[in-house]
Amino acid sequence: MSALAAAKQKQQDAMMIAPMLVTGSVNAICFETWLSHWLMPQLKENSILVTDNAPIHRKSRIRELADQKGHIVKFLPKYSPDFNKIEHDCCSQEEKGIFAGGNQS
Repeated sequence: MSALAAAKQKQQDAMMIAPMLVTGSVNAICFETWLSHWLMPQLKENSILVTDNAPIHRKSRIRELADQKGHIVKFLPKYSPDFNKIEHDCCSQEEKGIFAGGNQS
């Protein structure tokens, strides 16, 4: 199982949005589907999407989807897992079983 989710920053607090579990690993098509059907509908206009440098995040289609909705995609510096808060959040949520009864595809 693999988990997809986003962290929505509100003031100093962050909340997890659009959590989804998938069987197996996440590929570009899976990520694109999650982004367009799960995450984007929950975002306010002109949101900034911050992601790591995984190849599936750098596909031109991802920027196109964001641009269509008025969002901006920014990438974390390479080799900077400490800046990737969602990785730490997802790991702790999986340990707590938050994703156990969640949405699956």
